[in-house]
Amino acid sequence: MKPQDCPSFDGCSAPLCPLDAQSMEHGAWFPGEPVCCKEHQSERWIEMQKRIAKKTGERDRGHFTVAMLEALAAVGSAIAGVDPNRKDTPAAEAAWCARKRRPGLSPEERERRRATAIAMNERRKDTSRGDSDGKKVSGAMHPGKEDSHEDF
Repeated sequence: MKPQDCPSFDGCSAPLCPLDAQSMEHGAWFPGEPVCCKEHQSERWIEMQKRIAKKTGERDRGHFTVAMLEALAAVGSAIAGVDPNRKDTPAAEAAWCARKRRPGLSPEERERRRATAIAMNERRKDTSRGDSDGKKVSGAMHPGKEDSHEDF
């Protein structure tokens, strides 16, 4: 999408804009500032901005960059960005991202979890069909009564 394709581009006051390469690379957003809300709602970092704004609504929580917003796994009410007055802001942002980054899964771990989920699903199907371990499972058991096939 190009800036001319966004109807709000000229009047938008959001400091981070997916159509502005300069703001994406060097921009900073403070909670309480506007968030892009028109054409790019599917961007994950925009969703994180909205969550932070909802949880905090304060400007004195430090600033967030696109990289920081993309690194977030969760947003809580105690979330704080990086102090913009720090002299080592790039290093502080990198350290912040390292602490907050969503944990990634290795391909081996992803496959292990997938196989476990499939096996559990198969066991659940077997149990609901009643053929787990070769035993029939009755759907209408009453305490003290034998498993019978009589209608109640």
